[in-house]
Amino acid sequence: MKEPFWEETYKLAGYKTFGGASSEIVSLAKALPANANILDVGCGDGRNSLYLSSIGHNVDAFDISSNAVRKLRFLAEQSDLNINIQESALQDYIFKKEYDLIISSGVYQFVDKRIALEFIKKTQRHTKVNGYHFVVVFIDTLPIPEDLKDIAIGLYHDNELSEIYSDWEIVFFNSYEFEDNHPNGIHHRHAANKYVGRKLATASY
Repeated sequence: MKEPFWEETYKLAGYKTFGGASSEIVSLAKALPANANILDVGCGDGRNSLYLSSIGHNVDAFDISSNAVRKLRFLAEQSDLNINIQESALQDYIFKKEYDLIISSGVYQFVDKRIALEFIKKTQRHTKVNGYHFVVVFIDTLPIPEDLKDIAIGLYHDNELSEIYSDWEIVFFNSYEFEDNHPNGIHHRHAANKYVGRKLATASY
């Protein structure tokens, strides 16, 4: 199986594979307590981890890609940031604390859905009351591009996240389509759901 394009850009220290911090993360950071505990799931080369650490939060981050982990460690060291970075698959990650914010942006569609849903339950259990989740997933209203079809094995249905987080407060939800242009002339059009939820005291797992 051919490696996805991001494995090559993860090897380039000066290249931001998916751009800077998400605008939603920049906004959500304002609602967090000082020195918040944050987990960045499938962190890639750190678009969100680097930003959140730079404004004083405690960031744990992991990715299955050794190239991503190596690059983020280098970038964090270059910026004198203390990010706890691990190489791990979802099913192997061990939770050791509760978090004020857990991020998973564009990750779960690349994992067997059974594994992803079990992991989401763990993230829900390990989130503080009034803590947040930021989740972006690809949905099945558009076909997956040819170069990703072998790895995008866990697409979601439109609005399925609202069902998965049925006992959380929906802070923000958007169902949308977007276009991406990547190195080597790769062009993608995706359908996605973007979700921000807040854990309520009544949530139980």
